[in-house]
Amino acid sequence: MLALFSAIVTAFLVPSLDDVKQTDGAQTDPAKFDISSESFHPESSAIRANIFYSISLISGLSLAILAIAYRAYVNMAAESGHSVPANSSTDLKLRWTSAEALLQPTIETLPMILLFPVILFVAGLVDTFFSMA
Repeated sequence: MLALFSAIVTAFLVPSLDDVKQTDGAQTDPAKFDISSESFHPESSAIRANIFYSISLISGLSLAILAIAYRAYVNMAAESGHSVPANSSTDLKLRWTSAEALLQPTIETLPMILLFPVILFVAGLVDTFFSMA
């Protein structure tokens, strides 16, 4: 799901990067450059949209890495090296009890944190659409 979201944000981010770059026609020969001429300034709406999309993409990918790390930690806590079932179940109970204290608050807040990149992406879209009007 996060991979699809990242692909969508990237599809909006890449074309919007052209709005903040100086085009080849606007560049001048350094020998003919007039100091008094205006330099290139991208529109503020293009800068805002790129900021929204970039932060959305970075935070979405960071949260995906965090979710993968949580999953690996849960898998590690669920494995036991004991071959005797009684020792194995006791070991798993101790591991899971200690892991639960660490993971429960973070796993419960992860869905709420996942809304942050989506809200930033939607804010970038709204800003782009209102700046076009």
